[in-house]
Amino acid sequence: MADVYERLREKLDGLAKGFPATESGYELEYVKGYFTPEEAELFNAMPDGFQTPGEFAAVSGDDPGVIAEKMAEMAKKGLLFRVHDDGVTRYRTIPVIHGIMEFHIEDFDSEKMRKFVTRLSAKGLTKSLGETKIPFYRTVPVKADLVLDSKILPFDDAIALVKGKNTVAVADCVCRKSMELLGKPCSASGNRMETCLCFDSWADYYVENGLGRYITKDEALRILERNDQDGLVTQIANSVDAEIMCSCCACCCGFMASLKYFKAPCREFNSNYVCEYDESICIACGKCAERCSFEATKLVDEKIQYKVEKCLGCGLCVSTCPSGARTLVRKPDEKVYQPPKTLFDAYDEMAAYRKQEKG
Repeated sequence: MADVYERLREKLDGLAKGFPATESGYELEYVKGYFTPEEAELFNAMPDGFQTPGEFAAVSGDDPGVIAEKMAEMAKKGLLFRVHDDGVTRYRTIPVIHGIMEFHIEDFDSEKMRKFVTRLSAKGLTKSLGETKIPFYRTVPVKADLVLDSKILPFDDAIALVKGKNTVAVADCVCRKSMELLGKPCSASGNRMETCLCFDSWADYYVENGLGRYITKDEALRILERNDQDGLVTQIANSVDAEIMCSCCACCCGFMASLKYFKAPCREFNSNYVCEYDESICIACGKCAERCSFEATKLVDEKIQYKVEKCLGCGLCVSTCPSGARTLVRKPDEKVYQPPKTLFDAYDEMAAYRKQEKG
């Protein structure tokens, strides 16, 4: 029994940002809470990539009908990802983050969240999330028109990305829910939960699993506008397709916390933009400092101090600068990061990089 769960832990550790073993052993307790031994065996046996139950059964020798029922049930439980394509349903294994953890946030109580944070995140997951050779999320400008000379890249234009989607859903922010369970409600958004957007097949998955609700594109754009007003940082899944779009704050977001942990070097690939500051026309009103999540900008003795190495490139300081002292510019071509096509492509690149680093 223990062996199947240890193999499951190893399987999960090979997906995306991983699932490292800890001294506490809580990672095994965590997966036992969601997977039956039979489900763990099926998950362990699944190869990489999307597959139909029939394709899996043809290799495993199992009955296709039985496998179809098992996969459907596991997807409904948030243990597999599911897509519907021209009437055909395909399944794929998912990592712990973004995946199993987010798909089970409604199951968490304060004690389970405390264990997850102290025994897993603090013991390896946070470091893995912060590694940005293949980043998990990318920070993009809150508005395209903030970028000098309209040099925003199409896969970084949040508003254009929303408008180009077929289906949109909104979901509660997992990070804010997590912090609320720990007795630390969000101070940046008034603890407003419905701030995160997902699109197309991800939107369908969220809605079908009761994790979100469908909304119109206009509703999604209004949410982005409200998030900008609240000073939330727009972060999207590391892909051209941008399946997920989050609005993050420094007080709750685990990914932003991991970036702070690694300081400036890890942000080289996190955004394709950076703020340029013209001190000569700055009126030192302090609005930029109020909205900067990473303290790249501070108001000290009625003067603005700006550390460009801490800048996330979100544009929150630019959108509210009354004197025009701040401008968002695209990084030089050699510094521009080209994301993978899909989030699952990014997962595969993350896993390959981690495997290479381990030797």
